[in-house]
Amino acid sequence: ITYNKAAKEEMKSRFSTQFGEQYGKKINFQTINALALEVYSDYCRKTNRPNRKLINEDNDVERRRLLGEVFKQHSGEYAAENDILELSSAITYIKNMMLTDEQICEIESEYPHLKAMYESYQKSLKDNYRMDFDDQMIFALWILQKDDEIISALRARYKYICVDEAQDTSKIQHEIIKLLAQGNNLFMVGDEDQSIYRFRGAFPQALI
Repeated sequence: ITYNKAAKEEMKSRFSTQFGEQYGKKINFQTINALALEVYSDYCRKTNRPNRKLINEDNDVERRRLLGEVFKQHSGEYAAENDILELSSAITYIKNMMLTDEQICEIESEYPHLKAMYESYQKSLKDNYRMDFDDQMIFALWILQKDDEIISALRARYKYICVDEAQDTSKIQHEIIKLLAQGNNLFMVGDEDQSIYRFRGAFPQALI
């Protein structure tokens, strides 16, 4: 499990060069988010539910507009570029660290109206049948905890799991990996001292 498309292709190429293309074809190099989206899409097909449309982070005009509307609704002011970036980071942190309502309220002294803005943001996504990049993992975790058929099929498919750059894996990603790896072999590659994404919810403490 890796983090981005470039890393995925590089690792697949390096593995195939080292061990042979016939073995490289047997291994699934995939990002955690891509796996989460696969779980969500499979569940929607299985239950005959429409998929929420993913807000594309590569072209995030829609998400930035939504964040700006939420900021103005609760602050009474138009959002500057820095306001949108800060709110976006705060929402990403909440989702990746799986913060409870009480934990969100605890950090409101540094970020006024955060809980209300988060709730408005999530309601708007739901009302417009959208999801953001981190919602994929929230939905996937819920599905894996709820649907025995899906989690059993994934455990049978992924009997050996290797997680690269594990120091930058978030708390919710660790929960997904933990569910997948039950009864299987898990190898995690990382150094907690080199974690660089704590502001996005990286949880290197899980490696200790």
